[in-house]
Amino acid sequence: MSAPTRPAASRLTQAPTSDDVVVVTIDRTRCTGHGICAALLPGRMQLDEWGYPIFPERNSGRFERVDAARATSYCPTRALSAAYRG
Repeated sequence: MSAPTRPAASRLTQAPTSDDVVVVTIDRTRCTGHGICAALLPGRMQLDEWGYPIFPERNSGRFERVDAARATSYCPTRALSAAYRG
């Protein structure tokens, strides 16, 4: 499983402010289970028994801005999106 050589522009919505949290969501209708997101975010995103991404309970989809941008950029089906939440 290799990541694309050229990621698309990050799809973070809204402008960040201090103390904002980036929340990543998964569009289950788009995801086809490539697993790139879990490879980029080991321990913070996992794959279920069918190879689809899930968030461990302790994480709940909250990420640092750089990690969220990388995961959303490399998703080949654009199933991940990120938004700033105050």
